[in-house]
Amino acid sequence: MHNRSLLLLFALLSFLNATWAQHRTSFLHYETGNTSIFSAFKSKDGIMWLGTSRGLMTSAQIQSSPDKFYHINPALENIITEIQEDNNGRLWLRTQANKYLVYTPQTNELVTDLEAYLSQLGMPLKYDLRASIDPKGAVWFFKDNGLYVHDFKTGSSKRTLIDKKNGKIIAVCFDNDEAFIFTEHKVLTMPITGKSMKTRLFADTPEPLNYDRTFFVHIKNGEYWMSGNDKLFLFDTATRKWRHQIPGVEGIISLVKYQDRHVIAATTNNGIYVFEHDKLYMHEEQRAPMRAGLLNNHIQTVTDISGTNMMLVAYHKQDLSIWTDENITMQVHSIQVPERKFAMEDVISLAAADNHSVWVGTEDNGIFRVSLDHGNEVIESRFSGKTVTSVHQDREGKVWAGMYRG
Repeated sequence: MHNRSLLLLFALLSFLNATWAQHRTSFLHYETGNTSIFSAFKSKDGIMWLGTSRGLMTSAQIQSSPDKFYHINPALENIITEIQEDNNGRLWLRTQANKYLVYTPQTNELVTDLEAYLSQLGMPLKYDLRASIDPKGAVWFFKDNGLYVHDFKTGSSKRTLIDKKNGKIIAVCFDNDEAFIFTEHKVLTMPITGKSMKTRLFADTPEPLNYDRTFFVHIKNGEYWMSGNDKLFLFDTATRKWRHQIPGVEGIISLVKYQDRHVIAATTNNGIYVFEHDKLYMHEEQRAPMRAGLLNNHIQTVTDISGTNMMLVAYHKQDLSIWTDENITMQVHSIQVPERKFAMEDVISLAAADNHSVWVGTEDNGIFRVSLDHGNEVIESRFSGKTVTSVHQDREGKVWAGMYRG
C-alpha cells in the first residue's frame, strides 16, 4: 500500500458515548480543496474510504500534504458514488456512470469489466445492473425483475424472477437476516440465508418508485422508515401502509439509523433532520460559517462512522465535517514520522496507553505510541511494515497487537 500520514482523526472516537438530552451538537470541519466527496464507507478493517471527484481515496490521503490517490489503475480515478464491502474484503465501487469496479485493497487487484466477470459465474447481467451487499457479505445483483445472489467466499449462488406485475426492482435493502426488495409498486421480503428465494408481500409502495435514491431503515422500536422519490415515509403498522411523514423533508440524499432509536434524514440543501419515534427531534440547519453548524454548501452524503456516535458529512466541491449531537471538544492529531517525510498512514485501530498517550495501529507501518500533550510526539513504535487491525494495553502494561494474516 502507499505511504500516507499518520492521522489520528479520533477525538477519542472509540471512547465516546453520545447523549441527546440537551440538543447540543459539535462539529469538526476539514478542507478538501476542490475535491468533492460523493460517498464514504468504513471497512471492516477500520479504514474510512472516500469516493471522490478524483477517484477512490482514504480519509488520511485526502488530508495529506501533498495528498495522494490511487494510480494503480485509471479506473480508480473515476467519480465513485457508492462503496460497499463483500465477505472477501473486496470493495464494490459504483461509478457516476453506474458501472461497478471490484477492488481488493490487500492485493491491489481490480475487476473493471464486471459484466464479463459475472458471465463467467453464470450470471448474464449487462448494463445498468445494480448491486447490494447483505450483512453476511453476499452480493445481491438485480436488473429489471431478475434477482441473483452470490456468495464469493463460498461460491454459492441462487436466483429468482420477481413477478413483472410488481414492476422493476428499484432497490434491495437489508435488516438483520431479512432482505427488503423495493419494486416500483410493491415492497417484498425474503430471508437472506438458506436456499429458498420465496418472497412475501410486506406492503404496497406509497407511490410508484423510480431509481433515484431509495433508502430504508428499521429501528428497534419496530418503526420502518423509507425515502423514495426524494420523499420521507413512515410505515403505519395498523393500516399496513406508508404515510408521508414530513412534507417539507425532501431532496433526501441519505437515511441513516443512529443508536438504533433515531433516524437521520439528510437533505441536499436543508440540513439534517433527526427523528425519534415518529416525531421530529431536531433539525440541524446549514448555517456555518455564520455560526457553528453544518456548512452552508450542498450536502453530498452522510455516513455513520461505525463504532462511534458520530456522522461524516460531505459537501459539494469541498469540505467534510464530523458531526455528533454531544457537546464535546474534538481535535485532530496529525503526526509526521521523521524518517518518512510526508509519509502518512491510515489509522485503523486505537487503544489508551499510559501518561496521556495512545497506541495507534496503522494499515502498513505497525503501531505507534503517541503523546497527546507534547505536539503529537511519537514516543515509540513497533512492528514496522505490519498491518495492525487491533491493539490493546493490559493492566500489566503489556501491549497486544492483532495483525492482518496473523
